[in-house]
Amino acid sequence: MTERRRRNPPFVPSTCPDPYELAIARAAEESGGDDGGAPPPLPRLQVFGLRVGPWGLLVGFAVLVAVGGFVRFGGGSRTPPLEPSCTTPALALAVSRVQPGGLVTWAATGRNGIEVVLAVDVARYQDGVPVPVGGPTQVIEPPIRLDGCRATGRFGIQVPPGEHVVSIFPLGGTSLPLASRTITVTEPGDPDSGR
Repeated sequence: MTERRRRNPPFVPSTCPDPYELAIARAAEESGGDDGGAPPPLPRLQVFGLRVGPWGLLVGFAVLVAVGGFVRFGGGSRTPPLEPSCTTPALALAVSRVQPGGLVTWAATGRNGIEVVLAVDVARYQDGVPVPVGGPTQVIEPPIRLDGCRATGRFGIQVPPGEHVVSIFPLGGTSLPLASRTITVTEPGDPDSGR
């Protein structure tokens, strides 16, 4: 006689446990009890022999960002002293020496409400186009308005090492610089930069 195969019972959702639920139950049994499904605590890291939890790691990262910002923007970031004057245009730079890519903070004075353009190694503006002195130039965009006869800002110097002239020009028409200052761009790694 042939043997009859047994049929599998019909699928009933309420009696078949979910594989995910089985895995959670199995993990709870292995850990020695039901912990309410809470995840295990984060391991404590050890940094320089000190045990650091997640909050310590966050505080350490914040300190690192603060120190990095101070180092990056600390040198030359103070606005140079320059009294507002609506009659005599002037330009002041926070540093006289800087490495390529270094930050230069500046202050300018002049007629109230005019827009000026800050430029490096530009002789004049001809119909809004800079005319270079010779060699590479840098124009800091966008134009800056002198509110209260004064404006301040900062820019990263992008010209090669050597002596350069930073000038402010009135926007529009043909114009000569209102005021200029010299700056020395040093070789990378020069310890005298930032003065």
